[in-house]
Amino acid sequence: MVCEGQGCLMKKTIEERFWEKVGPHDDPNVCWLWVASSGPRGGKDKLRYGHFKVDGRVMMAHRFSYEMHYHVVIPKGMTIDHVKARGCISTLCVNPYHLEVVTIRVNVLRGDGFSAKYAKATYCKQGHPYNEENTGVRPAGGRYCKACKRIAVEEGSMKTIKKEVEKSEKCSNIPVLPGVKTFPEVAQMLGISPQAVNQMYHRGVFHSVFRVGTAVLVLRNKEVEKLIASRQAR
Repeated sequence: MVCEGQGCLMKKTIEERFWEKVGPHDDPNVCWLWVASSGPRGGKDKLRYGHFKVDGRVMMAHRFSYEMHYHVVIPKGMTIDHVKARGCISTLCVNPYHLEVVTIRVNVLRGDGFSAKYAKATYCKQGHPYNEENTGVRPAGGRYCKACKRIAVEEGSMKTIKKEVEKSEKCSNIPVLPGVKTFPEVAQMLGISPQAVNQMYHRGVFHSVFRVGTAVLVLRNKEVEKLIASRQAR
């Protein structure tokens, strides 16, 4: 209490006002639950957090507790995590020993939402392992399955060449040419223009190209020849 003015009127300190809104808080190993005003933080977050008014401004009770206890100001862009590993089980907890300053990303990944579950997964949806060899990192962050991406590229390439082949009525009379093929040979084999073959090359349909006097293409796999052979047999 502080004494102010004539007659010594007693006024509660901010700390006294704060702690009278907290349940039992003598054991540092358990949650100290906020029992006053509370509500969701906003957005999609439906969890409830304590509200505490300081100098006409409403603060999150757990943030105020952390700053008051450690005599610090939480840096801009950082947030407070209720650390489960320390025994915290409620977002209404204001026990400073249960709280930690972390980045928003770390806070999300420690939670139970979709992002956290995705990050903790050890296999992709198709059953491929998220190990060092099979895990790629996107430029914007986040990981992806290399095996799934490779399959998607292969399937996309096959769809492209199938579409080009089916456009031509000449394919049924074209013999299958094994091995290495030039741009004109592939164009003749598929019954399309060399320009179309060039576009297909840039879409990744062919394995590689080398220039020894003329551009030479190597088909990515035997599935291309099987596709053309099936057209020939019709």
